[in-house]
Formats: sequence, structure tokens, C-alpha cells
Amino acid sequence: MQVDIIWDRVVNGYATRDITNIEVDEYSEIILCLKIRLEQLEEKLIEYKQSEDKRLKVFIPKREKELLRLKNLIKLME
Repeated sequence: MQVDIIWDRVVNGYATRDITNIEVDEYSEIILCLKIRLEQLEEKLIEYKQSEDKRLKVFIPKREKELLRLKNLIKLME
């Protein structure tokens, strides 16, 4: 699979990323991989929250932000 990502496009003052040269079956694979990653992040977040180790608690806000970004990306792509 080879796709092109256009990094320097700006629409209404916001930077956008356009993905081109992608086929339908490749698109399905990307969505599936994103959903699997979402499940993994949700499991890690639960582990962090249930852990007694304070060092892991530091990662909770970062994981929550990452989860939110990933959910928004999946919703946008679907």
C-alpha cells in the first residue's frame, strides 16, 4: 500500500492532511487498525487508573487525550 499525504494544505486558517491514492480495501484495513489501537489504549487507560503505582498515574491525561483524538479521527473517517 502506498498513499500520499499532503502536509502543507491550509483551509480556513487550519492545517489539513489529505490522504490520496488509497483504495477501498486499504481504507478498511486502516479503519480496522485504528479501532484495534483504540481498544488497546482503552485497556491501558483502565490499567493505569486501577494501578497503585503513582508513576503510571502520570500517563492518564496523555492517554485520555490520545483516546479522544483517535475517536475523533475514526468518526471523521467513517
